[in-house]
Amino acid sequence: AGPSRQILRLTAPLDLRAEASLESATLAHLEPGDLVETAAAGDIFGDLPVDGWLLVRSPLEDKIDVMSEKPLEYQDGWVAIAPP
Repeated sequence: AGPSRQILRLTAPLDLRAEASLESATLAHLEPGDLVETAAAGDIFGDLPVDGWLLVRSPLEDKIDVMSEKPLEYQDGWVAIAPP
């Protein structure tokens, strides 16, 4: 089995970036309440990543049909969760 995954509900707006850099291209603007998935283990807010960036997967669809058999499509990117 792969690494355990965590689902996080955003409490603030964040930009999903192509690379772990503020100069990197913005892939999407994430809003409070959006869900993202991460493979980071443990308490990511109690033990922040050293560089302040977290690799996440964000659903590409705005409206998710939980009864659908079609798998969700995701976009991988980086979010800044702590100042560098």
